[in-house]
Amino acid sequence: MGKQKYFLIVVFVILSIAITVHGGNFSERKDIPERVLLGLNDSELQDKDIPDFGPEVFEKLKKDPKVIETRGIIPKYATDKERRSWLDKLDKIRIGIRDNMLPYIHPNGTVISSGFDWEGFFYVDFYENATVNASLVDEIYGIIDKEAKTIGIQEVPVAFKLAAPPILTMTVYENRSVTPPQNRNTSQAGEAPNKSVSGFELFGGLVSILLVWLFVRQQ
Repeated sequence: MGKQKYFLIVVFVILSIAITVHGGNFSERKDIPERVLLGLNDSELQDKDIPDFGPEVFEKLKKDPKVIETRGIIPKYATDKERRSWLDKLDKIRIGIRDNMLPYIHPNGTVISSGFDWEGFFYVDFYENATVNASLVDEIYGIIDKEAKTIGIQEVPVAFKLAAPPILTMTVYENRSVTPPQNRNTSQAGEAPNKSVSGFELFGGLVSILLVWLFVRQQ
């Protein structure tokens, strides 16, 4: 009876530690801003050289035959800090409109990507052979503009463009001693992060082995 009691105490302690570790990891994940998990992060904004954008960017874009239409006004800022803050707001718009944009995104619609451009505007890319009419542009701009106004942006600058669909490539690393390059975060939603075995999963495996060993000792 003493051995059984000792066994139950050990099991209880191990499970308590496992729950504590798992709970702590979960709390840390909750503290990470959603925009960091889904796209842009602060370190990327700090490392990137931000161009001195302004209204002239749209004047240049209008000469591109793949640009369907531009709306809104790209603001002009005096400092690099202001420009970074503006791009941060554009990325928040991307996250905010994610659900409302689903009916328009392939395969439901003709939009293949959307997000912010480093030159200070929001973009919406359609399949290069898609037929894009004014009513479709109105609907999508309405979604973006509504979200922009919730964070104090009036006349949010958006460029609607035709673009070739992204080409998926795969690189095979035969030499296991070579570490493949890590994927950088982008401003687009929908990209899945690399999967790895968490510390909790490894800990859980060790706990299982220990429990089996203890159970065998009781026999």
